[in-house]
Amino acid sequence: RTLLDAGHCLVETISVVIVTAIITPYTLLVLVPASYAYYSLQQTFRPISREGQRLSSVTLSPIFALLSESLSGLETLRATQLGGIFRDRFLNYQDAHTRVNIAQTTNNRWLGVRLESLGSCVILGIGLSASLAFDTTPIGTLRR
Repeated sequence: RTLLDAGHCLVETISVVIVTAIITPYTLLVLVPASYAYYSLQQTFRPISREGQRLSSVTLSPIFALLSESLSGLETLRATQLGGIFRDRFLNYQDAHTRVNIAQTTNNRWLGVRLESLGSCVILGIGLSASLAFDTTPIGTLRR
């Protein structure tokens, strides 16, 4: 189902670009650089996002290991009063994981701002090319 939806979206996008290019060919002056910019953003974002996901997994693993260790030796921790040490270790692991999550969120926001700005520039360029491409005839005059 997802692959079918992706194919449908691709066909719709190509259809819209073709119809727009036929009606106002000047839009290609906007769409070609915008397509390159989208591609460049994708190439920049993908490795960073992949590394962020990897770091998130790496920093989450010690948290689960410590929780498992704490739960299996809970009686021993209480008897030896080492709960404070385990709490401090947990907080350190949690801080490291939170730093990675903040970096991932910042990365996603970075991409979002650039995609929205690029989309706005595309809309502006298409609007300008559409308005400049058509002959503007003053109201009330007829051409023969």
